[in-house]
Amino acid sequence: MKVIDRVTLQYMKRNKGRTWVTILGAVISVAMLSAVIVIVCSAQDMLLRHTIESGGQWETRFFGVAADKAAGAGKSEEVASYGISTVGKYASYPGGEATNKPYLYVSGETNFDIFNTQIREGRLPQTDTEMIVSESFNLKNPDACAIGSRITASFGKRMSEQDGEKFELGTNYSYGGYDETFEVEEQKEYTIVGIFEAPDKEVEAFGAYRAMYGLDEKALPGNGTYEVTVDYNNYKRLGNKIYTISRELGDTLGASDIKYNTGLLGYSGISNDSSFMTMIYMLAAVVGIIILIGSISLIYNAFSISIAERSRTFGMLSSVGATRQQKRHSVFFEAACVGAVAIPLGLAAGIAGMAVTFKIINPVFREWMQNDLGLEVSLSWGGIAVIILFSALVLLISAWIPSRHASRVSALEALRQSREYKITAKSVRTSKLTRLVFGFEGELGLKNLKRNKSHYRTTVFSLTVSVLLFMTAYTFSAYVRKSNDMIQAPLSYDINVSMSDDADAMDRLSEELMGLKGAGSAVAVKKLRGEVELPADMVGSELAAVYPEENGKYNISVQLLAMDDASLRSYMQEQGIAEEALTGDGLNGILINRINFKKGHEFAELDLLNGVKTGDILDFHVTDGLKDLAEDDLKLAAVSGGKTPFGDKYVTDVYSVQVIVSMEALDKICEMLPEPKYFVTENVYYTMGENENLEDEIRTICNKYRDVSSRVNSVAAEQKEVMNGVIIISVFLYGFVALIALVSMANIMNTISTGMQLRRREFAMLQSVGMTPKGFRKMLTMEGLFYGIKGLVYGLPISIFVIWGMHRILVSNVSFSFYVPAGALIGAVAGVFILVGVTMVYGRRKARAGSIVEVLKDENA
Repeated sequence: MKVIDRVTLQYMKRNKGRTWVTILGAVISVAMLSAVIVIVCSAQDMLLRHTIESGGQWETRFFGVAADKAAGAGKSEEVASYGISTVGKYASYPGGEATNKPYLYVSGETNFDIFNTQIREGRLPQTDTEMIVSESFNLKNPDACAIGSRITASFGKRMSEQDGEKFELGTNYSYGGYDETFEVEEQKEYTIVGIFEAPDKEVEAFGAYRAMYGLDEKALPGNGTYEVTVDYNNYKRLGNKIYTISRELGDTLGASDIKYNTGLLGYSGISNDSSFMTMIYMLAAVVGIIILIGSISLIYNAFSISIAERSRTFGMLSSVGATRQQKRHSVFFEAACVGAVAIPLGLAAGIAGMAVTFKIINPVFREWMQNDLGLEVSLSWGGIAVIILFSALVLLISAWIPSRHASRVSALEALRQSREYKITAKSVRTSKLTRLVFGFEGELGLKNLKRNKSHYRTTVFSLTVSVLLFMTAYTFSAYVRKSNDMIQAPLSYDINVSMSDDADAMDRLSEELMGLKGAGSAVAVKKLRGEVELPADMVGSELAAVYPEENGKYNISVQLLAMDDASLRSYMQEQGIAEEALTGDGLNGILINRINFKKGHEFAELDLLNGVKTGDILDFHVTDGLKDLAEDDLKLAAVSGGKTPFGDKYVTDVYSVQVIVSMEALDKICEMLPEPKYFVTENVYYTMGENENLEDEIRTICNKYRDVSSRVNSVAAEQKEVMNGVIIISVFLYGFVALIALVSMANIMNTISTGMQLRRREFAMLQSVGMTPKGFRKMLTMEGLFYGIKGLVYGLPISIFVIWGMHRILVSNVSFSFYVPAGALIGAVAGVFILVGVTMVYGRRKARAGSIVEVLKDENA
């Protein structure tokens, strides 16, 4: 070992406190970087596992492959496994015509594992007469899906007609959106041998449930083309070569088209469209730059203090012949020693910290993602290399400038210490007000700060960064929670069941749902949309802005609402409307005219129609866009200024007027319609009660009604999902801020305490000329006060400006007035003065160790 290196090691051992503070700062920096890389790698890994679980592990699919070439994929050395599929076809099934999914989408498969087909019941098909059906088909058709039962599939085409010309409806056309017919071409009978789950397979075709039968690779019918799906050997190793290999294999197979598994490849870092990974890497780079700034600030300051402390040493080395290169080498050697300890410790701390974090948040994360996959610690060798190189770069940059300063110290300057402080009377001048307010000791403390601006600026910068990070993190979390509360506020129910299609079946389903026990409350509502023609002076401004005016009149959309008897009576009593108001012949209704309307930041009560009163008659009609299908005089039995007992507490958009009618009156209108299912929908709204399994029971009942398209929307579950997201974001946000704050705190403590160590002779001199312990404490207290005030003077305005920008971004979606949480202000102010105060007390105790005479005699003090 070189002499200069031994001298450096001896210095580091003699100043263990400063050395360990520097190492701690470097450890935290490396740990933060490791955490960021682990989060990126683990998120990629989780998304990759989710992609494989949903759709299997395959990279490329070839279309239009002839039967005699399909098996050729297995001859490629790069292919680990492959599967051959027939082109999917629509097939009708017995009883399907009465449902909202009247078809099966059927294909033959040679390899079910490549798509990660999970058998929930039964087994995989082995021949082309055995079939497995999707779990969703089994839920709606439990009797037809019994293992061993036989099902007849009528294969054909979905056809529609436009302008006298027929055209085929493909897999992208939803059912019910077109006037379609099904033209049967052939029939086949299958034995159901299993029920499967493969999420990606189940959404390949609209209007159909998924089904698959066995296919023998050695006996492929030669009258059609096939799809070949391949999984390559160690595809990650191939990288972007996959695209070249796939094109070559496609030419060999004679494929007409190639499709890549962009999800799996993208999450593996392989993509010819790298926008997703670019976004991820850019986010990581932004966080990395923040870490870089904080880390360099701390470590550079530590090395600068080291140079100041060792100035005499460098001078003596110069006097005995040490070159500039050797003095620079001393600083870089110190950085290398710090890195040798800090990088392994920081890497281990970052990985361990994220492992603990993932374990804590995984239950919430799984619920948020709605799957069983959680975050697992994942870190590639490339990620480890990035961490090591980045950490080494931080240490190199931090040591570079101090090493240049060290190399320029001459023997004479070092022994005289003339480079340490270069001041003029003007540079340390203070106002008379300072002495008047803070006394002589306060003025002296301020002069000390002005005298050494390097330490002063570093400390103020660290305090400013700490204030900024704390306040933005605290406010961001508060804003997210407030936004969530505002978004969720309008809904006054916990579960909403919406129904459409067959009108009679909807009535039966609604009746059964209303019979469920254990709900807090339940309201059944049947809805029918129609129109009324009104003169322009009757239409409120919000509605007039939506509809076009024709000949001084507006055709306004009207929604008739019919509630169950109990809910209707309760509502009428609450609004003070007589129960007889909706009885009698004709169409009598209660107009909900006044609503609570939210526009921008303001809430206001708004009348939708002007000048309406009880007894007015409106011409109500239902139209298909070409002609009226049903019409009746709508008599306003009452005009209500209250809300419905379900739905929104306020509205942000106005498109129609709501009128409450009796169930009998609405049914009479429905009887006039040729196809009520196209105009009528039903809802059942619940609030939660004692039954914790209410949602599961609702879904079980809905699944029994195959001829009703139903959707169960759990508002409580959605609110919990959003809050889980907020919790996860907050955990990572506060964790990151805590680590950055630790770097800033270490920087502040290192700067102040070491600076006070370097001023021991100065303190001893002040005490020798009569400064009392009380005056000494007051001087240091004033220094700490000035540090804190200056940090807050910079930190608070910058933080408020950043918070304002954050508020401007959020209010583009959710409107609320700008505010700064009181907790953020109190926490920032208290935290700054507590941190500075504790550091000053610690530094003062270390600085006053030893007698005045001994300190004055110690030239290294």
